[in-house]
Amino acid sequence: MTEEQIPKGWNISVPKFLLNPLMWIFILAGVAIIGYQLWVGSQQAPSAQTTSLITTTPSTSKSLGYFKKVSDTPVQLDNKPYFLYVGAQFCPFCAAERWSIVQALSNFGTWSGLGPDTSAVEEAGFSRISTYNFVNAKYESQYISYAHKETADRNGQPIPGQELADFEKKWFNQYDPRGGVPFLFLNGQYVQLSSGYSPSLIQGKTYEQVKADIENNTNAPHVTAINREADIITAYLCKATNNKPENVCNDPKIAELVVQVP
Repeated sequence: MTEEQIPKGWNISVPKFLLNPLMWIFILAGVAIIGYQLWVGSQQAPSAQTTSLITTTPSTSKSLGYFKKVSDTPVQLDNKPYFLYVGAQFCPFCAAERWSIVQALSNFGTWSGLGPDTSAVEEAGFSRISTYNFVNAKYESQYISYAHKETADRNGQPIPGQELADFEKKWFNQYDPRGGVPFLFLNGQYVQLSSGYSPSLIQGKTYEQVKADIENNTNAPHVTAINREADIITAYLCKATNNKPENVCNDPKIAELVVQVP
């Protein structure tokens, strides 16, 4: 457009360089390049900040393992720190977590009535994860008040005698409103809503195989994972019991974890 082509009555001042056709070629080329770069950027993977919102990693606040601190007020039963586990027999993540729970609580008391079990044939992409059966199991400890409730069998049906008490329902509904399992509620202060490791590590292994591997303390990945989660639970329990029993809580590997408990 030349100056002569500007309609009368328009108060427009056009810089001389814009009247140069060559200049418009450079401007349009620059716009095209910028547009292409923006399009390429939109096709790239999300940033680390965006990705972190969809992962299941522990909170960025200080924590140990997958437990989250939910309260500063301890909960005791019979003058002992209270530990509640809620699971279900069909659940593969519950199956994985039971191995570590049994091992951790063995540091503070005595189990009886434990037997073999498996999760459901097909659940959440896992099948028949070998584990302990908690339904008829008993636990006694001078340091911990512990309770376990299995809310359903392998077919998803309620198990008689495994109903949550009213005070257990209160905590379960408060800290796990979606009703997921496993649910670990420790001393009224810490909650974990999943297993500490993937059931895939023990997929395809029998109860006898896993039990023997743990007893022989092999370096197999599933044993390492079970031991690590057991040590983390032990550390939280040591924090709750004021480091009792001393022979357990003063063990260097446990003491190192205890100081990381918020």
